[in-house]
Amino acid sequence: MNDKKVFNLLGLVFIIAFISCNRPCVDTKEITANELNIKIFDFNVNTLVCYDITKNGVIVDPGMRAIWEQKILLDFITKENIAIKYIINTHPHSDHISGNAFCVQNFKALLIAHEEGLPLYNNVAINDTVFIYPKYDILINEDDSLTFGNQIWKAIYAPGHADGSICFYDKKNKLVIVGDVLFAGSIGRTDFPTGNLQQLIQNISDKLFPLGDDVLLFPDMQKQPLLVMKRCITLIFELCFGCPFFCLQFLQSLFVSGAENSEERLVENGRVA
Repeated sequence: MNDKKVFNLLGLVFIIAFISCNRPCVDTKEITANELNIKIFDFNVNTLVCYDITKNGVIVDPGMRAIWEQKILLDFITKENIAIKYIINTHPHSDHISGNAFCVQNFKALLIAHEEGLPLYNNVAINDTVFIYPKYDILINEDDSLTFGNQIWKAIYAPGHADGSICFYDKKNKLVIVGDVLFAGSIGRTDFPTGNLQQLIQNISDKLFPLGDDVLLFPDMQKQPLLVMKRCITLIFELCFGCPFFCLQFLQSLFVSGAENSEERLVENGRVA
């Protein structure tokens, strides 16, 4: 073998080694909340696969944009032999819906969202030249029930971050899927189209707080479920409603503190394994 061929071969080996060492990876976390298993994939936003002992489940906010992200999700669901019944969009921002077509095609599941989010969803579909956005199969409304396996989720309509923002309350397992209504560091942003700070705060206060102090909150931007001191937040809302910036700064410190200690508290309470 001449020197040129050896050089080319070594270059090829180097390229393969470089690619292998820099393969993209995704942060994941698996949580068991009583009867429900929740696998969290960090595809920029959290994509959740929720399933129980029956192996029936749902996908919440499929945010996969790359082929390797799609493969990671598909491999997990295939390995666990989960039958996906629904694909849920908590709201129609592009980073939460980019994997819709992939999931519909591969899992033959029904695509679900709230009707008020349709204008935003259709706008994304028109302007995005990369992904296909299939039509919704079910438009869910306030207080509608979603059942899969042995689980029943109740829909809570909570706009303010975006029209169509919907949460799902699981009374039996004491948790709420909140999408971007709550962020890891604060409440959801309201500087996007159809965002409304006053509406968001009102919905959090009126619809999420009454669910109880021990309910787990699963935001789309946080890999650790949060236990929130709602009485303190309520007080701050009342005192600082006229000063959103201060209110958000306080919320950030509160949520970050809660996230740091939530896993220890959950284990102590027997809520998460």
